[in-house]
Formats: sequence, structure tokens, C-alpha cells
Amino acid sequence: MKQAQKTQISKEKIITTAIAEFGTYGYAAASINRICQDGGISKGKLYHHFDGKAEIYMKAVAYCYQAFAAHMHGFTIDKSADFEQNLLSLYQLFRRFWEQNPEMLNLFVESRTLPPPELREEVMRVRTQFFNDAVKEKLREIVLFHFPKDEAKQQVLVALFFTAIDYITTSIGTPEIHPQSDLTGYIDAQNELFQTAIHIFLYGCLNS
Repeated sequence: MKQAQKTQISKEKIITTAIAEFGTYGYAAASINRICQDGGISKGKLYHHFDGKAEIYMKAVAYCYQAFAAHMHGFTIDKSADFEQNLLSLYQLFRRFWEQNPEMLNLFVESRTLPPPELREEVMRVRTQFFNDAVKEKLREIVLFHFPKDEAKQQVLVALFFTAIDYITTSIGTPEIHPQSDLTGYIDAQNELFQTAIHIFLYGCLNS
């Protein structure tokens, strides 16, 4: 194995261990010592690859959002389904990602609701680059397919459903449930909120 490959594997091990650490404890309470211990990583190796806690945190956040964006690219429109069904199918991708990557979900929630103040702008930049763009791209595909000639409605629907998704996919939308304590309940609550949003927006906008 070449040195570049070994370096990449070492860095990814640190990042994936850090995802669990930051998602569980939050930025302030997260421990470099615990990351090293849990990942079987020497502190010297960690500091060889990263300057410190802030850089590791941002790399972990970016890793999660990049993985999510790649996952979302797997969505394809069902041309035999109606608009509501395609929206719900899109949202099912969220569910599968959360179920497959609960540690990433914890960090999604933590970085969205309680980011360290000094890193807030950088966190939002990363979120916009990967999460926002990936979700909006798929929403545009859906509304363009179902409403190809109505540009005004396309813009309104993309904006409305993205706002709903942005709200729902954090604990802002389900403050009484946290994924660390009840992953299934958290995901079910998200799905229920999104179905409610679909009904409100569909019958409030499409018939106007």
C-alpha cells in the first residue's frame, strides 16, 4: 500500500471516530483524548494530520454532508407516480441515510442547532454547499417534471419544500425527541411532519 493511501486511511479513521465523538458529546465536551482512545490512534498521529479540535470538527461535519449529498444523488423520479408520491420517495432517502448512519445524524443535529460560535459561519457554508444544493437539486427535478410549464410555481414549491425539509431535519422541528435517545421515534416524527407539510403546501398552493 502506498504512503498516500495509508495517510488517507489514517485520516478517515480519525474523522469517523470524531463523528461519533462530536455527535455524542457536542463540540465543547468532545475530547481529543477520547477520539484517540476510541479510534486506537496516537495523539502524535492525530496532530500530524490535523491542527486541532476545530479542524477535526469541521472535517467531520464536511464528511457527513458530503456523504449525505452523494446519497441524495441516488434519487430518480418515478414517472408513473404523482407529485406527492415522488416527494415522499425523496424523503425516504433521508430515512435510509439516518438509519444507516446514526452517528452522522447526531452530528447533523448538533452542528445545525448548537455549532460552536466561532465555527458557525463555516458550518453553514459547508451545509449550503452540500446539503442545501443536493436537496434543492432533487426538488427542482421533481417540480420540473410535474409542472414543466409553470416557472412561478416551480420556484415557490422548491422554496417551500426546502424550507420544510431544512426545518424538519433538525431537532428544531422535533424538540421533544433526540436521535440519540430514540432514533426510530425521531425519524418517524420527521416523516410525519413532512407528510403534514406536503398536505398543507399542496392544497394551499397548487389549487391557488
